[in-house]
Amino acid sequence: MYIWGRPAKTIGGKLLVSGFWGYARHINYLGDIIIGVAFGLPAWYGGCGPASFVYPAYLTALLLHRDWRDDAKCAEKYKQLWTEYTTAVPWRIMPGVY
Repeated sequence: MYIWGRPAKTIGGKLLVSGFWGYARHINYLGDIIIGVAFGLPAWYGGCGPASFVYPAYLTALLLHRDWRDDAKCAEKYKQLWTEYTTAVPWRIMPGVY
């Protein structure tokens, strides 16, 4: 399999460290959060005020909690491979931030 024109890199043949998943473990959550904020912005400028960000705040909390649960489950499932993976991909959701 190729990702971005290069052979895909994995750890232990199970954990992908190529492409976007080489930048952050749950980088897809970042896209979901950005979409949630994009839904809130028009309402903010439409006069709804702080209530327009209830959904993005809820979604962020939900995905952060899910990230913590996934990390614990994967650490138990993959053991040493997970340690190698978290060393290779240190960021959880947003590269350089978290």
